[in-house]
Amino acid sequence: MHAAPAPRTSRALALGVAVVAFAAQLPAAFPAAFIWDDVPLLLASDLYTSPERWVESLGVPLGMETRYWRPLATTSFLLETALHDGSAAGYRVTAALLHAASAGLAFVLLRRLLASAGAAFLAACAWALHPANVEAVTWISGRFDLLCGLFVLAALTAAHGPSAASRTGRWLVGGAAAAALLSKESGVVLPLLLLLWLMALDGSGRPRPKGGAADGRSGDWRAVVREHRRTLGAALLGLAAVAVARVERLGFLFGTSESSVTEAGGVLAHALLVGRAAAAYVGALVVPWWGASPAHHGVRPIPSDDLLGWSGLALLAAGCTAILLLWRRDRRTACLLAAFGVALAPVLQIVPLDVAGGLHAADRLLYVPSFLLVAAVSGGLLRLAPSAAPARRGLAAAAAVLVLALGAGRLALLPHWSSADRFWAWAVREAPQSPITLANRVDVLLGSGWPGDAGVDEAERLARRLRGLDPEFRYGHALLEILLIRGQVAEAARVAAEALTVRGEDPDYLVLAGRIAVETGRFDDAVDFYGRAVEASRRDAATRLHSRLAEALGGLAEARLLAGGDRLDAVETLRRALPHVAR
Repeated sequence: MHAAPAPRTSRALALGVAVVAFAAQLPAAFPAAFIWDDVPLLLASDLYTSPERWVESLGVPLGMETRYWRPLATTSFLLETALHDGSAAGYRVTAALLHAASAGLAFVLLRRLLASAGAAFLAACAWALHPANVEAVTWISGRFDLLCGLFVLAALTAAHGPSAASRTGRWLVGGAAAAALLSKESGVVLPLLLLLWLMALDGSGRPRPKGGAADGRSGDWRAVVREHRRTLGAALLGLAAVAVARVERLGFLFGTSESSVTEAGGVLAHALLVGRAAAAYVGALVVPWWGASPAHHGVRPIPSDDLLGWSGLALLAAGCTAILLLWRRDRRTACLLAAFGVALAPVLQIVPLDVAGGLHAADRLLYVPSFLLVAAVSGGLLRLAPSAAPARRGLAAAAAVLVLALGAGRLALLPHWSSADRFWAWAVREAPQSPITLANRVDVLLGSGWPGDAGVDEAERLARRLRGLDPEFRYGHALLEILLIRGQVAEAARVAAEALTVRGEDPDYLVLAGRIAVETGRFDDAVDFYGRAVEASRRDAATRLHSRLAEALGGLAEARLLAGGDRLDAVETLRRALPHVAR
């Protein structure tokens, strides 16, 4: 083990890393915007922002998915609403503070691992400034990954330190483990991460002598388990408590959608999907100036000649081989690389993820894996570096240049998050064949344009491209909106009829069909469409369809009046719509 650093110096350096992380992230808050899932999560419903609905929010799955339950992260949104009234800038300032706390913990962990305080400072700054972490910190809906990562780092910190063997230390580890899983499902791998991290710290990191035995407890997992069994047990108990609550709330522990499994395809296609995800993550980590992206897209099922998929599988094989080879020569680096692999495994599409629009990877999922990779690389480089002072100074200078380059790359990405318009324009450039990027870009353009404007012209071009990529009509609403704006009601009616044959109970299509029926004077049909839209919206009324429910109720009231219905009945319908109007 390395000699303990001076406490005052370590605290100053930890604070310095936190300040660097906060200062580099703060520009993302001015200006700030609600983007993508932020809108249905925090604007279209008050489920996670209203104190009166807090207890209700704890008992239901996460808004847009029935397989996720993340009450700690959603509660953080409620607490913030009381502080800054739910402003986008407020959420982003909070995220910057949380990232600064994570960066400080990262320094503490790296200082225990590395012989040099300066090396630990540079490595912690490299992780804090890495462009691959921009999404987790900048995107408001990335709060789940950000909080989970913070508590994972907190658990690693508490598991090995002055108070680790005490009851307080075990409570901290167990509480952090529970908090990580309450923030996001990927926290479930924490006990294995703890074991590998403790093995890395307890091992000497020296090569095994030829023909000799391992040095002491170097990488001996049995010895580590015996010594830290109470700490590891505390982490398992924390996760078990949350697991029981998850089963009680969801009816199962973890799951994925049938559509995700179907889209993954057969064995070969699924393997290539895993490889493609691995290649995307490696690109974002190793060459983030080009690899970091808001949308990693690929057509599913992945074709058998997909070069990126095969490259990713080769990278996975190379990584596993490196761990096996290093296990005998440099057990510490092998443990850290294994921990990186364990942290990455839940997001590698081994179990198909519910990522919309053909996306197979997301940068925000690298928040914890990137730290473990930085730890492995920095530790390995220090052990390989020559001991001569000039060589060490040269390595430090190169590391400082890399940190500056990473910081520049991070600052270059932040302006893309300043508005929904800039973000989706960027996303379409990165993934021009992704239905999810095209659909959201069209929505943004429609929100700021009028018939005849260049924005609507671009929106129509993108919407027609999207229609060719979307045979199941998952994102066809935008084209209908544009056709109605253009006054092309006949084509709109034809497209709506096609959509309803595929997605007959989709509330968005039913509302649009109601609008078309009103435009063409078919008021009784409009009453029918809007009535069905109301019932379809109510089935998900606790979350993202509040605004759609309001539109359906308003349309129903109008259609009833036009069809000669009772005025009082129409007024009552409008009254029912008011509580569901989005903020």
